[in-house]
Amino acid sequence: YNSVIYAWANSKEYNGIKRAHQILSEMDALRKSGKRPDLIPDAVSYTSIISALAHDSNSKNIQHTQSIIDNMFSMMNNENDQEIQFDSAVYNALIYAQSKQSGSAEKALMLLNYMLDGDSKSKVRPNTITFNSVIDALSKSKERGSSARAEEVLNKMQQLHELGHKDIRPDTFSFASVLNAFANSDAADAAKKAEDILQHMHQLHMNGNDSVRPNTVCFATVIKAYSRSRQMGSAQRAEEILKWMFEVYKAGNQEVKPNTIAFTSACEAWSRSGSDDAVERVEGLINWMKELSNRGYKDIKPNEYTYNSLLTAIARSKHPDKADRALKIVDFMQSDPNLTENIFNYNNVLLACAYTHGTPADRFNALKVAIVALEEAMKRARRNERMNITYGVFFQACANLTQTEDEKIKIEKIVENVFHKCCDHGQIDEQLLKQVRKASTQQLYLRLFGSFKNFPRVTLRDIPSEWQKNVRQRKR
Repeated sequence: YNSVIYAWANSKEYNGIKRAHQILSEMDALRKSGKRPDLIPDAVSYTSIISALAHDSNSKNIQHTQSIIDNMFSMMNNENDQEIQFDSAVYNALIYAQSKQSGSAEKALMLLNYMLDGDSKSKVRPNTITFNSVIDALSKSKERGSSARAEEVLNKMQQLHELGHKDIRPDTFSFASVLNAFANSDAADAAKKAEDILQHMHQLHMNGNDSVRPNTVCFATVIKAYSRSRQMGSAQRAEEILKWMFEVYKAGNQEVKPNTIAFTSACEAWSRSGSDDAVERVEGLINWMKELSNRGYKDIKPNEYTYNSLLTAIARSKHPDKADRALKIVDFMQSDPNLTENIFNYNNVLLACAYTHGTPADRFNALKVAIVALEEAMKRARRNERMNITYGVFFQACANLTQTEDEKIKIEKIVENVFHKCCDHGQIDEQLLKQVRKASTQQLYLRLFGSFKNFPRVTLRDIPSEWQKNVRQRKR
C-alpha cells in the first residue's frame, strides 16, 4: 500500500495526490472494518502524501490540498483511535505543508502548540525542523501580528534549548525567517525589531554559537526593513547597517559578504526618505559600489534597480533641473550593455518632469523632457506591456507644467495624439481619465468626450471596453 501511495503522490498525474489520499482512506477503512487489522497507516503512509502536498505548485489544487491537510489533522487528533502512531516526521511534514498554504500560518502554530502541550497520542515533541517550519509560515503570512508571533516562537525555541532540549536549537534559518517577518511587517517599530534580533544573533555568534552565524541575507533583510520604514532616520540607519555588514565581513565572517541587493536596499531607503540630500546620498552609495566593483568585489555592481532608486530620489527632490538629470541617468543606462532600462525608469523620469517647479523656462524644458521620455518608453515597451501608469504620469506632467489655458493650447495636439494611442493600446484607467481632463483645454476635452452621455463627468463605465482592455482595473 505504501509503495502505491508514494507512486501516486509523486506522479505528475493531475489527480495523483487525490488518488493517493483515497488509497490511504481505503487502507484505513479496511483496518477499521476488521477485514485487514494489520493495515495500520504509518509515518511513510502519511509523509508520502503530505510531502507531495507541500511541493504541489498547481494553484488549482490549493482548496483540495487544504481539505486533505485538515482531514489528516483531524485523524491525527482523534483520541479514540489508538492504533495509529505518529512520529515527529509526520508532524513536521504536516506543518511544512500547512506553511505552504496561503493564510494557514495560524494552523501551523496551533499544531506546534498541540505538540508542546503533550496532547498528541504518541507524545511526540517538536524539534528544530518543527519550529523552523512554523516560523517560516508566520514570516510569509499577511495576517496582522504575524511578525510578533514569529518572534515569540523563536523565543520559545531558545528557552527550550536553554532548558536542555538538545533536539531544539535555533539556527541561522530560524533567525533569518523572523527577520524576514519584520521586514515585511507594516508595524512602526518593525525595522528596529529586526535590527535588535540581528544584534542578538551576532552576539550569540561572537560568544561561540556557530549555528546562528549571521549571513548576507540576514543583513540585507534588515537593510530592506529600514528601506520600507517610514520612521525618521531610517535611511541613515540602513546605511549604517550596510557599513556594519562590511566590518563583520572584514573581521572574518565570510558568510556576510556585501552584495548588490544590500546596497540597492540602502539606496531605496534614501530615495524614500524625503531627505534634502537623498540624491547625493544615493549617488555616494553608487560611487562606492563602482569603487568596490573595480577592486574585485564581483557581487557588487549597480544594476537597473539601483539606478531606479537614484531616479526615484531625483524625482522626489527639489532640484529645478531634475528632469534633465533623470533623463541623463536613463541615457547612461542605455549606453551600458550590462544595464537594461525598464518602464519604471521612464516612469520616474516622467515623475521628475511632472513635479518640476521654477520658472516658465524650467517648466517648458521639463515638458520637452517628458515628451522625449514617453517616446523612448513607447519605443522600448514590450508587446502588451501595461503602460497605463506611464501614460497617466505623462498627462499629469502636461497638466502640472501648463498652468494657463494658453499654455495648454500649445500642447493640445500632443495631448490628443497621445490619448488616441492610449485608446488604441487599451491602456485607459480611472486615474488616467482624471489626468487627461486636467491636461486638456476645454475645447479638447469636449472633442474627446463630448459625445458621451455623462459628459463632463466621464468614467470607465462610459467609455468603450476596447479602450481599457489591457488594464487590470481595481475591483469596486
